[in-house]
Amino acid sequence: MNKIQKENITSNFMIEFKQQQTYLVSACLVGLNTRYDGLVKKNKSCLKRLAGCHWIPFCPEQLGGLCTPRPSAQIIDGDGNDILQGNAKVICSSIINSNTIVDQEDLTPSSIEGNKFTKNDYKNVTDSFVHGAQQVLTLAEYFEVKCVFLKAHSPSCGISPKIGVTAALLKNRGFKLEEF
Repeated sequence: MNKIQKENITSNFMIEFKQQQTYLVSACLVGLNTRYDGLVKKNKSCLKRLAGCHWIPFCPEQLGGLCTPRPSAQIIDGDGNDILQGNAKVICSSIINSNTIVDQEDLTPSSIEGNKFTKNDYKNVTDSFVHGAQQVLTLAEYFEVKCVFLKAHSPSCGISPKIGVTAALLKNRGFKLEEF
């Protein structure tokens, strides 16, 4: 098979793929090892909705350059929209993990710089979250998806109670979002 034949096969596949409804889905929902804590937890409701459909898994945090496992992250001083406008940030820390519950209200610039936390206790991962969100947007636009299935309570993918970075970017660009 020559190069032109290979390109034609690829092109025909992409045309057929785009003609059917395609979903993007948070990779952790389908059981891929992308969760911050390295655990695999499939979401049966999401998998049931995806049955018989074309779907593409993604993890914005990994696309942004973060590893798995990684420290849990939280948005401070706002939500995903504020991150995209440069008015908030995403931090991860050894003190903010699955074994330590920290209220969002406790995570303010003064608490981080004050006595409760020191600058050495956290890492700013905002750029990774924004880059990952932009990568997901590229996929959504390329595959012309109509709906994106997202992981609830994620600083990237969550929709409520606080919208995540990726969810905000996709919503602002008109994509339909569903949370699992």
